[in-house]
Amino acid sequence: MSLAVVSAFAQAPAQPTPPPPSSAAQLPPAQPPASTGKKPTPAKPEKKIDLNSASKKDLMTLPSVGEAEANKIIANRPYTSKVDLVTKAGLPEGVYLAVRSKVVAADPKKPVAKK
Repeated sequence: MSLAVVSAFAQAPAQPTPPPPSSAAQLPPAQPPASTGKKPTPAKPEKKIDLNSASKKDLMTLPSVGEAEANKIIANRPYTSKVDLVTKAGLPEGVYLAVRSKVVAADPKKPVAKK
């Protein structure tokens, strides 16, 4: 009996299996968002915090800056560059990388223009 089963498999023609359908073919086509008639509002430029004049509370709003880091920043003023956070204040490089796009070091000798 096992001989009959083997011969049945041997006689069946080999059929190629079709490739699986791609996931892109199953997704509906992308449609542009519906227009509301309004122009998109441009993003407001983020106000940067000045290392030389910011309050402790303002400094603590920065990512990775807690009370201890804010105290170090204040204690080591004035700064001529943002990099001074690492070289002068002794903050870890990770903290600097987290805040570098959110801070400025305004020249402490020049008065800040009021708007």
